[in-house]
Amino acid sequence: MLAPRLNPSDLTGSITFRLLWIVSLILLPLGAIGIYQTWSLEREVERRAETALLTRTVSGITDQAQTLERAIGSVEALAQVTKYAGRGADCDAGFYRQFTDEADQFIFAGRIERDLTSNCNSFEVEVDVSDNETVRQAFETGEPFAYSTPSGRASGKAVIVFGHPVVIDGRLDHFAALSLATETVIPQLDAPGLEQARALILYNDAVRIMTSHAPDGTEPLSEMPAGDNLSRLTPLRPQVFRAASEGGEDTVYVVIPVKQKLAYVLASYPPGVLHADGSAGAFPAWVFPFLMWLATLIVIYVAISRLVVTPVRQLARRMRRFATNRATPSPLPMGQLPSELREMNDTFEEMANAILRDEAELEHALREKSILVREIHHRVKNNLQLIASIMNMQIRKSRASETSEVVRRLQERVLGLATVHRQMYESSNLTDVDTGPLLREIIRQVLRQERVGTPEIRTDITEAELIPDQAVPLALLAAEAAMNAVRYVGRNEAENGWIEVTFSSDDDGRHRLVVANSITTSDSELEDIRGGTRGLGTQLIQAFAAQLGGTVEIDEGRDHYRIEVCFSPIEAVHSDDAAVVIQRHRGNAA
Repeated sequence: MLAPRLNPSDLTGSITFRLLWIVSLILLPLGAIGIYQTWSLEREVERRAETALLTRTVSGITDQAQTLERAIGSVEALAQVTKYAGRGADCDAGFYRQFTDEADQFIFAGRIERDLTSNCNSFEVEVDVSDNETVRQAFETGEPFAYSTPSGRASGKAVIVFGHPVVIDGRLDHFAALSLATETVIPQLDAPGLEQARALILYNDAVRIMTSHAPDGTEPLSEMPAGDNLSRLTPLRPQVFRAASEGGEDTVYVVIPVKQKLAYVLASYPPGVLHADGSAGAFPAWVFPFLMWLATLIVIYVAISRLVVTPVRQLARRMRRFATNRATPSPLPMGQLPSELREMNDTFEEMANAILRDEAELEHALREKSILVREIHHRVKNNLQLIASIMNMQIRKSRASETSEVVRRLQERVLGLATVHRQMYESSNLTDVDTGPLLREIIRQVLRQERVGTPEIRTDITEAELIPDQAVPLALLAAEAAMNAVRYVGRNEAENGWIEVTFSSDDDGRHRLVVANSITTSDSELEDIRGGTRGLGTQLIQAFAAQLGGTVEIDEGRDHYRIEVCFSPIEAVHSDDAAVVIQRHRGNAA
């Protein structure tokens, strides 16, 4: 019997899966190191990209930043001077006018009093800024301020106003104020280094936009970072970070503090600006280690499949083909096989050739044995027929009827044995005998030997296979029972009577032989018949039934006589070398 083939769906049990699993475990720490190194490299590349972006942004807003720094420095210097400048009626407006005339970018210069008005300024007009929240808060905190307005109170132009507190005798006296034309500090997107920027925004420490530059139709507020990013928008030093904008886009921001608590520049960029060169940072850190792991598994899988799995499967197919139909193993391309598999293949071919030789020898020996056994059966059959013929000659010469009857009965038994051996000789299977032809031949032979009238013969014989050890006693038992039936059937001259022979199998596998005949005799003759049937014939029937391992039941009626024998068949179990036959009863050892 062939061993069951491996279920292809059982991948976990295959050598490929197990080896790939082991390699995966080996590569796991290397993969972790690779992920860490890739992540470190990615962070380093990103840090350098951020530094380069920051450098480009600072370079792009250098002019505007310097203008803002000069303006802030100027207002601080103005604050120092105004400590000694006049106020009210003593105001020296020419001083402030000269200050603005010497710097074209300055439009307004003056001082803002605590009542949030300016009477001493370069325009020599009264300016009321009481409605400006930034100025009001500056007087409360005493901190410098900066704000923008599209229309200055004195100039009517778009300006950015810077203020610096003036403290006299430890008390905030007023603020020195200086207005800078907004157009002089508007960042330009076409400046070198800012080509990729989406927007440039100038704002104060309250994150109020003072000026901005963005493409047409773009709202500056939509380019500001969304969420709680106030601390990121007022840093102590330049920084780069990523966040979602108010417009919902992923954005890279660069924040440059021009003057702490006064002015900051914010530049927004698309997310790809940090990896515009296609660097590794464009992918997650695990991508390259994963691809390395996957490539390694693919290489190992191809190598295993080519060097091990495919040759082993071919060898297994050759083994199954040889086991199924004894096909001669076809040669494999030895040059492609590893040395271990070549040795396994050579061993299999040697084994297959040895098996074929042994089977050929066994088949030849079995054929010779079959011929010899058939010859033995044939010779035994001829010898038994010769003995029967000698008996027949003795019967014809015998003058005593009783002797003739005894010899004739013995002759019928010998012919029954000869019939069995003839069936064995003619059968294609020497280990089994077909009961159908055997029983029919026995009945025909008994009827011919007895030379009785023509009783009605009823036969119902089921085909069954029996080993010779049961076929011989069954044949002798059937012959003995048939002779008794022929001998005592129908004693009246008016009737020939009937004889019934049946052989069948029950549902439980037991065989049943029934031989019955009619009896039409008087009461006085019935006792003689019953006494006669308890003689040697009955003893032989019981002896043959014992050899069969069965039971005998005799039904002696007034008009019939019935013998029923039940027995279990003995199975012939052949070993693999076809040399040993183990006989056993069905379900029990014989």
